[in-house]
Amino acid sequence: MARIWTEGCEMQDIPGMTVNNFGAGGSGISTVYYRSGVAGIVSGAWGGGNAYTNLLMPVDCTDIYLRFGFYYIGYSSFAQIQWRHGTTVLGGLLLRPFEVPQLQVNVTTVKSGTTVIRQVQWYLIELHINIADAGILELKIDGQPVEATYSGDTKPGADTHFDNLHFYSTANGYYACDDFAIDNADWVGDGHITRVTPNGTVTNQLTGSDGNTTDNHLLVDEYPLDSDTTYVQGTVVDEEDLYDLTACGLGTAEITRIFAESRTKDTVAAGGTCALITKASGGSEVSGGDVSLLTTYVKRILSAEELLNPVDSQVWEAADIDALQVGVRTRS
Repeated sequence: MARIWTEGCEMQDIPGMTVNNFGAGGSGISTVYYRSGVAGIVSGAWGGGNAYTNLLMPVDCTDIYLRFGFYYIGYSSFAQIQWRHGTTVLGGLLLRPFEVPQLQVNVTTVKSGTTVIRQVQWYLIELHINIADAGILELKIDGQPVEATYSGDTKPGADTHFDNLHFYSTANGYYACDDFAIDNADWVGDGHITRVTPNGTVTNQLTGSDGNTTDNHLLVDEYPLDSDTTYVQGTVVDEEDLYDLTACGLGTAEITRIFAESRTKDTVAAGGTCALITKASGGSEVSGGDVSLLTTYVKRILSAEELLNPVDSQVWEAADIDALQVGVRTRS
C-alpha cells in the first residue's frame, strides 16, 4: 500500500482549497460538521445559487483509491463529488438523499449502487478511479464489498488524469466530508484523522515572535494559523525547536500512521528549506527531509509518515504518542 495523500482538515485550513459560496449556506472548513477530530469540510447552499469546494491533489491521479467520510446534512438537492482536470469533469459520484449512489463518466451516470443514502448519517465512501479508454470505476460504502463497478471508457476527452476533487452542490444541497485518503495501490479502508497539539517547549533554538524563547510552543499551537501574529523563526542552518504534545486521548485505538504538519514560509525569497522532525521516547530524531518554502503560508509542510514506532518497530500506541516530541529545523 502506498499512501499518497492524507487530509483530516485538522489545521482548519487546506492549502490548495478553493470555495464558492452562494445563498445562506457556506462552503469550506467547518468545525460543526466533522467525522473525526475537530474539523471537516462542507459544501452547500440554500436560498439560491450553487456552491462548491475544490481540493487540489498533491499529484496527478490516474489510477487511485480514494476514501472519505460523507454526511448529508439536509435539504432536498444533491451532492456531487467530481474528479476533474482543471475545470474539465472526467467523472463523479452523484449522491441524492434517499436514493442510491450513481457513478458517472463526465456527468453521465454509467452505474448505480445499492445503498440508499440517508440524511444526518456518516458514510464511509471508497472509490477506485482508473482513468483510461478501458478504465474502471468501483464503489464501496461502509467497508462492504464493491457494490457498483463500471468497466469501459472513463476518459471522456484527452485528459489522462485528474488534479482536483470538486465537491459540488446546487441550491438546497448541503453536505460534509472528512477523513480523506488516497492510495495508489489498494483500498484504503476505514480511518479517522485527529490532531495532537504542542503544549511544552523542549528545545528552543528558534526565535519567538514574542522575544521569549522559553515558551515557543505557545506561538505555534493556534488553529487555523494566525499568519504573522505569532510564530517562530530561524536564520541559521540546522537550528530547531522541539515540542512536547498534549495527551492524545486515543485509548486502545489502532494507530496506523503519524506525521507532523506545519504552515511555514520563507521570509526572504522563495526557495529556502526546512524539515519537520519527530522524536519517539528513547529514540533519535526522524527528519521528514528538506521541504522548499514559498513566501506565503500556502503550502502543507509535512514530516515523514511513520507507520511504526522506530524505537521498537511496533505499532504506535497511545502512550507512544503522549511521549512523542515534534519540531521544526531550519535547513537553508
